[in-house]
Amino acid sequence: MANYIGVHGGRHITRLLHDRSLMLNTLVMPIVSVLIVVGLFGDFMKASQGLEELDLMPVTVMFIISAQLMNSQSVAASLVSERQRGITDRFFTTPGGITPYVWGTWWAVFLRLFVAGLTGPIITTIMGMRPSLPALGWLLFLNILVAATISIFAIGFSSLVKVPEATMIMTPFAFILMFLSAGIVPTESFISVVQPLVRINPITHAVRAGIALDDGPLAQVLGVKEALPELTIAVIFFAVILVFFAFIAFRKAKKNWL
Repeated sequence: MANYIGVHGGRHITRLLHDRSLMLNTLVMPIVSVLIVVGLFGDFMKASQGLEELDLMPVTVMFIISAQLMNSQSVAASLVSERQRGITDRFFTTPGGITPYVWGTWWAVFLRLFVAGLTGPIITTIMGMRPSLPALGWLLFLNILVAATISIFAIGFSSLVKVPEATMIMTPFAFILMFLSAGIVPTESFISVVQPLVRINPITHAVRAGIALDDGPLAQVLGVKEALPELTIAVIFFAVILVFFAFIAFRKAKKNWL
């Protein structure tokens, strides 16, 4: 079974490496997005933080998650297209049935999203961010957790829709999560009507955990002292999503990927 998992995963990796548009989405677009957001809103973000120099930790955390979310849409659309062409039907006659296909796709998509998530910290480090060791550890752990979660989310979601175009609903969802979070400005900078939504956003909890672990001037300004509560909420959220969509993906596999 392990050989079949490797074959399925390798097939996705090979396609990624030979498709320039996929490489562009994975490596270039997240970097461009960071540069656009910081370039357009940098002064506004700095003013909202109340600091002389912009703290890049919030936007770094946000783009770890948003870069992977944005890539997940093309992943899901590609998987739906494979199912439409009957490719997945052919795997039912192989040992293990469709299950190795799900596992192989999971690890391949995980690698792609993990790399996409790394682009944010790399570009913000080049721009001057110097996180503490605990904050750096949180960024790495978060990238791994989110890659594992969103990759199985994309696989599970693709099994629930019938046409690739239906996966486009993931894009506005990603934008809502991104912009209604503390990744660009602190929660208190939003109008009071949307502040409750910002507070429960998992990206906000991940951002505040990073700020607390970094323990820099922004943590003092915002009064974020305890990382554990924020970190715990973010981890639980992504863990629940991971388990839920893993159940959907493998359950669909056992039901012939209807």
